[in-house]
Amino acid sequence: MKTNRRRALQALAVLPIAVSAAAADGDDKKATAPASSFVGSWHVTVGVTSFILSIEPQGEALYVRIENGAFNISRVKWKAMPGGVLVECLPRLRLWPGRDATMIRVEREDFPRKDVSEAFKQFPLAFVMSRAELGKMWQMFADRPLPAGWESAVLPADWDQRVRKWNK
Repeated sequence: MKTNRRRALQALAVLPIAVSAAAADGDDKKATAPASSFVGSWHVTVGVTSFILSIEPQGEALYVRIENGAFNISRVKWKAMPGGVLVECLPRLRLWPGRDATMIRVEREDFPRKDVSEAFKQFPLAFVMSRAELGKMWQMFADRPLPAGWESAVLPADWDQRVRKWNK
């Protein structure tokens, strides 16, 4: 048997193993693919309670809960789950894909009613969050010049004196 023919037969013998390995890699990618569709910023408001969630690709998220004007902001972890994502915040949120890329389906962790505020009792256990889309600027706003000094690499000398003051 010639060397070229032997190599060709060896390659054909190994091909099913390579295809199986590639299929396994594809299965892993399918398992994590839903998580990538959750990356971005999401929001929902019910009554006086709002959740804002910004999911980052490396397994972290920025979580903001606003209730009656008071807010809690924190960095939290998320992990891929079958068909979606689990966000480790308070309350924990379980996310599933929505009908399209602009929404996700969410369930929140339930707590005993005696342990939550009146406003939180009104917040449903299952709800939809909307994607925060990049706003389209009106052309007249996009073309306006930058304020004086904003193109500089350093702050003005009097900047510290101007902090928290309305005007100079």
